Amino acid sequence: MSENKFIPERLTAVREQLGITSAEAARLTGIKKEMMWKYENGVSAPAEPTLRLISLYLGTSPDFLYGRTDDPKADRMVIEVRDDPHKEAFLKNYDRLSTYQKELINALMQEMK
Repeated sequence: MSENKFIPERLTAVREQLGITSAEAARLTGIKKEMMWKYENGVSAPAEPTLRLISLYLGTSPDFLYGRTDDPKADRMVIEVRDDPHKEAFLKNYDRLSTYQKELINALMQEMK
């Protein structure tokens, strides 16, 4: 197991296991198709925020894609977003929110439990 080295084959394997194309994965994450191709073919490695976004949408962990664990489900967050444009938009824009806005959302989510 390597440390801090992106493993493109794992990205491809996770995506294929979900039964989606590279183009669909790019659309879901808001990443350009060309960049997704570069990630899957080892031409480039995603930056940390992009890696977190990809991991979130594909239901795996950044640690798996970077070889820090061999368990693709480690810290897995499965969120169905493909059929809900509101969830998709929320996830794409969450990092742009202010700290105060994130705290409000987190407080609301705690109230819903």
